[in-house]
Amino acid sequence: VPAHHYELQTFTEKRETNWSYAPHKGIDIDSATSGRAPLPWEVDEPPVSMFKEEVRVVTVPHTGVVKTCHKCRGSGGMTCGECYGKGWMRCLHCHGDAYQSDGGAGLGRDRCYYCQHSKHGHGHMECDKCQAKGKVSCATCEGTTHIRSFIQLSISWRVVTAEHIDTKLSIPDNFIRNASGQVAFEEEKPKVVPVDAFKDEVIKMASAQLVASHASKFPDEKILRQRHQVRVVPVTKVNYEWKGRSRSFFVYGYENKVHLPNNSYPQSCCWGCSLM
Repeated sequence: VPAHHYELQTFTEKRETNWSYAPHKGIDIDSATSGRAPLPWEVDEPPVSMFKEEVRVVTVPHTGVVKTCHKCRGSGGMTCGECYGKGWMRCLHCHGDAYQSDGGAGLGRDRCYYCQHSKHGHGHMECDKCQAKGKVSCATCEGTTHIRSFIQLSISWRVVTAEHIDTKLSIPDNFIRNASGQVAFEEEKPKVVPVDAFKDEVIKMASAQLVASHASKFPDEKILRQRHQVRVVPVTKVNYEWKGRSRSFFVYGYENKVHLPNNSYPQSCCWGCSLM
């Protein structure tokens, strides 16, 4: 008794926008003076191929604006986070004591080799991060004092799959899903209609329900294309008797895989066979 596997795939596209920014390095800006900024769905960005998931981020044309950097307020620099603007830090070798730690106690100790010539005083060392300036370049504008703001368009394509497996025999759905079979029906369109040219009423009903569900399931996305198919997977139930007890197992798929319900094989070791 064959099992039927119906699968519906819907390929959708979603577009979202948000403001973004980058350091302004004096290059020409594609601003509103160059033309009208297109709406999200007016930007020409087709997918690489149908039914291939992808995420792409592009800049919306004619949305560029140059602004003073909001992080450093146009100064191009920020207070150094290591020395807090002082330009120096406590010497890590003498811990600010100005003397070598292994010279014993008293006035005979040697000056710390690392900080004895520091212009910031004994026990202090120049801050390496800001090079003793007390400020570092602003990470937001990279020291240019200005940023380029623009609208960024994020486009995501995804494949949404729904399925229904109809088995007349007691065999788990995942076995049918992963087994080979024959494609009895296949169709691909911008929008498919429920399967009608198939004699199994259960599959026809499942197709109608899933197609209707997908038609209203993506309010924020655009359906670009759909495809569905029905596979027929052969399943055979084998009844046998072992030591006076009636038993059964299933052979399914063109690979002739074997499924024994509840591990009912009469002997657990039999010529090294691996049974499911």
